Amino acid sequence: AQKNGAVVSQVRIASQRDSIHAVRIGAASIDLLLGADFVVASAQDALQKLANGKSGVVLNVDETPTADIVSNRDAHLPAGKMIDTVLSRAHADKRFSLSASKISEGLFGDTVSANTLLLGYAWQKGLVPLSIESIERAIQVNGAAVNTNLRALKWGRWAAVDMSGVEQWAGISAAPVRHETLDETIERHYGELIGYQSTAYADRYRQLVSVARAAAA
Repeated sequence: AQKNGAVVSQVRIASQRDSIHAVRIGAASIDLLLGADFVVASAQDALQKLANGKSGVVLNVDETPTADIVSNRDAHLPAGKMIDTVLSRAHADKRFSLSASKISEGLFGDTVSANTLLLGYAWQKGLVPLSIESIERAIQVNGAAVNTNLRALKWGRWAAVDMSGVEQWAGISAAPVRHETLDETIERHYGELIGYQSTAYADRYRQLVSVARAAAA
C-alpha cells in the first residue's frame, strides 16, 4: 500500500469488551506486530509501540516498491538495516521473518494472500490468543476470497513448521539435489539397457564397466 500511503491497523483482543478502554495502542504496548511491509514496520510510529524484549514480530522481508522507487529507478532502500531494526526490538524467542510475498505469489499467483499467510504463521508460533476456529470463522463471515484466505492461513501455519518445504512448493527454493553413487548410476543404466534391448546387452555393459573399474583401481 506504499504507493498510496501506508496502511496500519491496530487490533486489541480481550475476553471482555469492557476490558478495552482505548482503540489505539500506546507506546511500548504491542504484543505482536504483523509486518506485511517492513518499510511501514520500521517507521518511527511502529517502532515506538514495540516493547523492547517483550513484543513478538512476524515480518515479511520482501520489498514492496515505494513511491520513490516507482518514480526513481536509482532509489534504494536500506532493507537489511530496516529489517534488523524491527527484529531487534522483539523478544529473542518471538522474532520471525519470512518471504511472505514470494511464498504467496508462488502458491496463489499474487501477493494479496501474504497478510493471511503471516497471520497463520503467527498463530502457529503461539503469538495470536485466539482459537484457529474463531479465525477461520471470521474469514468466512467476512466473505471475501474465503477459500483462498483459508488456504493461505493453513499455508502460513505449515510455513511455521516446515519453511523449506513450503518454499519448495511455492517454487522459490529448489529441492535438495541428491547425487547418485557410481554403483547406483551403473544399476540405473543396467535397467535402462534391459528395457532398451535385452538382459544380455545390459550384462555386456556391466561386464565392461567392471573391467574399466578394475583397471582404474
